[in-house]
Amino acid sequence: MTRQQPDVVNLGVDPVYRMLRGDPPFHGSGLGPVGTAHQDVQEIRSVGTWAFQFHTYLGMIETAHGPEVRDEVRKVILLSLNQNGTTGDQMERFLKITREAVESHNRDQSRVAGNIGVSVEGYLAIMLLLKVNDSPYFIGRQGAAEANDDPGLHFDLLQDLSRSFARGADRVRKFYRQRLDRDATLDPACRWARCLKQRVSGWTH
Repeated sequence: MTRQQPDVVNLGVDPVYRMLRGDPPFHGSGLGPVGTAHQDVQEIRSVGTWAFQFHTYLGMIETAHGPEVRDEVRKVILLSLNQNGTTGDQMERFLKITREAVESHNRDQSRVAGNIGVSVEGYLAIMLLLKVNDSPYFIGRQGAAEANDDPGLHFDLLQDLSRSFARGADRVRKFYRQRLDRDATLDPACRWARCLKQRVSGWTH
């Protein structure tokens, strides 16, 4: 029996709708308590967690429907963020860094200097702190190495970020594992979701 073609717009709008409302699996993602010494990276923590959640979700889409559908869903996600007045450009940058971090981590067999094993979430934390312009550790920032009077990245900061990323990704896997089989349908009573879907659908056809 031929499998029904997935609704790409629906698959892209659904996680954005849930993220903006703070609904599962995005509830509380990256918004937990953070040490006072790390307040300057709170945005990296929250947006980075969402980006890793979207990356995880897109990986599930690829497994279920293939790389072409994954790429189309990714476009819808970014369009949906822009349609709601949220910057899709920022998420696109974070998603790009996330994809590079995951690919690099897999390629390097989770090894860094000194043969210390690093999780993919920890590797992502390092990459975001070094590559996001607003980070106090941004490699292009003058004096970045002296940020927070510390010559290197804080271990507890990396641990905090990696835990947030891991929790967020785990929530996405658990939430969407069965829903993807049903094409992740939206609540039909949600007017905002219907309007957003209509707008994005018009842009993608």
